[in-house]
Amino acid sequence: MQKNTEAENAQVKQQDPQMAMLLQVANRQFGIPLDAVTEVFPAFTPIHLPGYTGAIRAVINIRSEILPLLDMRNILTGETSTLASHQCFVLCACAKKRLALLVDSVGEIISLDETSTRPLLLGSASSAIFSSFVLLENETVPMLNPDAISDLVSDTSPQIHPDCVHQRVFQEITT
Repeated sequence: MQKNTEAENAQVKQQDPQMAMLLQVANRQFGIPLDAVTEVFPAFTPIHLPGYTGAIRAVINIRSEILPLLDMRNILTGETSTLASHQCFVLCACAKKRLALLVDSVGEIISLDETSTRPLLLGSASSAIFSSFVLLENETVPMLNPDAISDLVSDTSPQIHPDCVHQRVFQEITT
C-alpha cells in the first residue's frame, strides 16, 4: 500500500470537495469525507497504553506527533481488532483534534452527489458518528462523521466517553 502525501491529498481535495474515501471495517464498507483524511499509512505497532481497554488502547507517533489510535472495529461492533498486515491507519484532521483510525483496509475514492447521498434518519444518540448514507450500485454505505468520532476522545485522557454504545451503532446500520 502506498501512502499519499499531504500535498497529494490536498490536490485531490481541491479538484472536488464532495468526495469520500471508502473504508473496510468488520467486513462492511463505510465512507469518510475525503477532506477529513490527511494521510493513510500501513499499520505498524502502536504504543499500547497499560490499563486502557476498548476503542483507544494505543497511540501512534507520526513525525513526533502523538495521536490517539481509535479501533474502528471496536467502535462499530464492540469487537477488538488484532493488528494485521492488511490493516492501515487513516489520519484525520477533525475540527477539534487530529487522530488516527485503525481500519481493515481503504478502498476507492468516490464522488458524492445529491442523487446518491441520503440523510440519516436514525434517532439514537449513537447514530451521531454517522452523517448520511451513500447509495452505491449494490450497497448502501454509512458515511462516518469525523468530528463526532473525535468527540468520542476525551480532551483530558484517551478514553472513549461512556455514551458511545457500539452495540446499538452496528445493529442500526445492519438492519
